[in-house]
Amino acid sequence: VAGLIVTIASLLGIPSSIIGGKLADECGRKKTYLIVQGAAAFALIPCAFIKNPIPIVMFLLISTFFNGVVR
Repeated sequence: VAGLIVTIASLLGIPSSIIGGKLADECGRKKTYLIVQGAAAFALIPCAFIKNPIPIVMFLLISTFFNGVVR
């Protein structure tokens, strides 16, 4: 199960980097970086309060996607 989660997280990096490049071209690098990095941070906040591991993994994958956009 852990390997599957890591694989999904790695595969999220492909479309997220393409989306990030497009956003940076259209909106500017600084604006894109600030908004998307903030979204990645906000996706991690619920992980501190949820006890069920399934939503935690979902929020971590969302945060991973946004971090891929920043890259």
